Amino acid sequence: MNITDVKIRKIEKEGRLRAVVSITVDSDLVLHDLKVVQGSDKLFVAMPSRRERNGQWHDICHPITGAARAQIEDVVLASYQTLMHAQEEKNPIFRVCFTAQKSYGGKLQPKMGAGNLPICLEIDLPAADSLLQEVKKFHDKHHTSYRSIRAFRYPFKIGDMIANDIESLNESAKLISKMDEETISILQSRLNAKAPVCEYELEEWCKELQQLCREKGPAPL
Repeated sequence: MNITDVKIRKIEKEGRLRAVVSITVDSDLVLHDLKVVQGSDKLFVAMPSRRERNGQWHDICHPITGAARAQIEDVVLASYQTLMHAQEEKNPIFRVCFTAQKSYGGKLQPKMGAGNLPICLEIDLPAADSLLQEVKKFHDKHHTSYRSIRAFRYPFKIGDMIANDIESLNESAKLISKMDEETISILQSRLNAKAPVCEYELEEWCKELQQLCREKGPAPL
């Protein structure tokens, strides 16, 4: 049996489901709806299944030998990991947008620049120290900035106007970039348990991350 094509059709970030996959066998047969699932200690591939009237799930199709199952899992997981690594190289952990502000009539309003557009500085984290210096220069020049934090690679809830220490957020981004999927899931669960609705304050968020790293071992910096 030769798996001649693998298509990652859907990527998930929440819950245990990680991806929905289609494979082609010997260029003749296509199997849809295989799933990449996060287990207790590793990823595995679940075969296409459907739910019966009694509520139980049954495979629609599945390999009948251990060797065939291992081959499918190896190829699917390799394709999934390759895609995830490629995305991670493109996607930052966080994107922070700093908008210059100025007081107009006692109220802070965005400071406008060329083309009557707000003056902004956008930075992706983790970032090199030289880029953090650009942030400092921006603050020194404009004095007041509105900070918008967007979690890119993982759906962390971090609010706006709380990034008083960009260096702390950058160090957090470095830690997260070296975590495995299982540790990321644990971190998300802890944060969601403490702040299921509201956004997480940056200082407390960083403390939770550092505590998890201490439990898992020395921080991989």
